[in-house]
Amino acid sequence: MNSKGNNDLTNHKKKEKSMMPVMMTIVIVVGLIVGIASFSFVYKYMMSDSGGDISTDHFSANDIAGQAMANLTGSDIDAVVKSVDANAGTITFLNLKKETTNTVYVTDESIFPQGVSLDKINTGDIFTYVFNKDKQLTELKKCENAWEFSDYGITINKTAQLIKFNGDAKEHADKTYKYIDGITTAKRYNEVIPFEELSPLDLVSVTGYDDDNINKIYSINVQKGHGQLQLRNLNSISYPVVYINGEKYSVNKSSPNIYLSEGTYTVKVTGSNCDDIVKEANINPKEPYILDLAKAMVKSGVLDITSNVSDYKLYINDKEYSETESNLLEYGTYTIKAVKDGYQDFTAQVTIDSDENKFNINMVKVLQSATVTLTVDPPQAAIYINNSLAGTGSVTKQLPLGSYIASAKLDGYSESAKQINLTVDGQEVSANFVLTAN
Repeated sequence: MNSKGNNDLTNHKKKEKSMMPVMMTIVIVVGLIVGIASFSFVYKYMMSDSGGDISTDHFSANDIAGQAMANLTGSDIDAVVKSVDANAGTITFLNLKKETTNTVYVTDESIFPQGVSLDKINTGDIFTYVFNKDKQLTELKKCENAWEFSDYGITINKTAQLIKFNGDAKEHADKTYKYIDGITTAKRYNEVIPFEELSPLDLVSVTGYDDDNINKIYSINVQKGHGQLQLRNLNSISYPVVYINGEKYSVNKSSPNIYLSEGTYTVKVTGSNCDDIVKEANINPKEPYILDLAKAMVKSGVLDITSNVSDYKLYINDKEYSETESNLLEYGTYTIKAVKDGYQDFTAQVTIDSDENKFNINMVKVLQSATVTLTVDPPQAAIYINNSLAGTGSVTKQLPLGSYIASAKLDGYSESAKQINLTVDGQEVSANFVLTAN
């Protein structure tokens, strides 16, 4: 190779070497511009609220990384519905993993599960959702990580915000779950109801989520509620016994109400004074089923009364009846009273429990009496009435009408005796004895 060729090659290499710093500078400048622009876009998006304005509130609750995790666009997020604004077309979700909230917009392009629409979404519903960079709901899905079961026996502890299943629970007795005040919702017939209306008699379906700390219940749906069976005029039945689907139930006459799970029951009421009453009762939460026992066919029996006197007044439960006739009375217990001049009032109870019932009234004459006053001299002498010691010196006795022998005795004196005849009610008789020394 000649000297001219060598010189050209050398000059070309020198020229390439002088251009390398310029190219590196250009690459570095372009990289910096792209990096700064990308960081600004991401920073502005993460710090913006649903309206697009920068919000400083995020700094106090979550750092930038935390907010990015809560609002991870294009990813499936398990969340519970915190609130729904149908007018604004928004749903606010609580992230079940991070416990951060996010509000997204529902558009015509939002995809919902079959049978679900914005107006059918309630607080406490659990979904998996996806949204885009404009905070628009892309897709709403059934949450595969949520769990659900149905059982009886639900009880609510509002102080501790706990839910337990006991009593009638079949599979979940004594298990404890947490609920979230303001989010966990109870519904019956698709209507939100207060927790106070829930009963262990209800069959409820609950939906919850395990956050690796404690199982939490977010929605309670009453599948079968409870209602009330009211037994009116139970006092008209003597010794009532209530059977529901063949099972004996205790009832209180002062408050004869029985609470039952929703459904149809065969109710039987028996009593000693009536035929059995059997009804089909439809129990539901909307209104009580009323069984009026005043319409029961009460049994009756004949009361046949005899007495040792005639011409007396007869009263049954303070109502006057004829003493010469048999009386038809409903089964039950009654107070019998008989009144006649010269006789003590007669009072007793009788129970009517058969077709024919007999009862006897035995009246006793009023005791007529007189007053007897007896004195003796000397006063230390003893006084006897029918040979029974009555006293010494002076005695006064009230005695039934009749004849009596009164006497006075004292050692060293002759005995003295007299016959006392009492013939008139209220009569007062006096007699004096004077004893002679032997």
